[in-house]
Amino acid sequence: MKQKFFLSFLIIFFSFVAFSTTIDLHAKQLLDEALQRTFIAFGLAKALNAAISILQGTQLSLMPAGIGLTLSVGEILDPFNDLVERFSWIMLLAGISLGIQKILLALGGKLFLKFCIAITGTVAVALLWSHKKRSFALLAKTFLFLLLLRFFAVFFLYASQFVYVALLQEHYIDATKKIEITKTEIEQFQKENEIKDKHTKNSITEYFTNKYEEIKNTLDIKEKFQQLQRRIDASYVSIVNLATVFVVQSILFPLLFLWIFITLVKLLLKRDLSKLTFPS
Repeated sequence: MKQKFFLSFLIIFFSFVAFSTTIDLHAKQLLDEALQRTFIAFGLAKALNAAISILQGTQLSLMPAGIGLTLSVGEILDPFNDLVERFSWIMLLAGISLGIQKILLALGGKLFLKFCIAITGTVAVALLWSHKKRSFALLAKTFLFLLLLRFFAVFFLYASQFVYVALLQEHYIDATKKIEITKTEIEQFQKENEIKDKHTKNSITEYFTNKYEEIKNTLDIKEKFQQLQRRIDASYVSIVNLATVFVVQSILFPLLFLWIFITLVKLLLKRDLSKLTFPS
């Protein structure tokens, strides 16, 4: 008897909780924050890609000798640019994943589903006290399946936020800051090159002065390329770390929860719920 009272209480309790909007609003807020982080990272990747492309396009202004230097810059920038483009694809996949989560969250909050939960729960309680074993088992499974549809997306978003704060947030903040610094430095490097290019295009009367500056720049060019190489090398780690954050949170973690959802549904279909209240 106590078991039936407790089970009836749980069914009624979750039927009422299903109508709550507070958990949905908070889950939506968490999802919006995750989307904003994705947009920020995607915007950084595109801005960095644009800065690199511009620098590659104006690199000839740094080549007084005219031969060999273009190849060196390409070796520095092309692999990193490829990495940034691949990172942009990861950000796109992360955005799609979050968009799917948003749809699932919206479906879980539909009023129709909430009413189905309430009606199914009410009928299940009535069958429980009517001692209709098979009918109760069927309704109980239906009720639990509807609860999974109602709360699984919400629970996933809370769990995802917990994993992000506990394990990934520090990596995200650090990586975005370093990528932003790299973008700024590349843009500054490109501006300095443009200034030098303007000096080399002065009138003929300043030819010898420009020639002296050109030779001086040639002597400095190796060091400048080495500095650029160090900046790019440091950014490889930041790009990989940031990509890891989004692969874990937006791709691997959803796949894990999808597996958990399928496993729970399979267990629900196999389990004989009538034994909970109608022992043989």
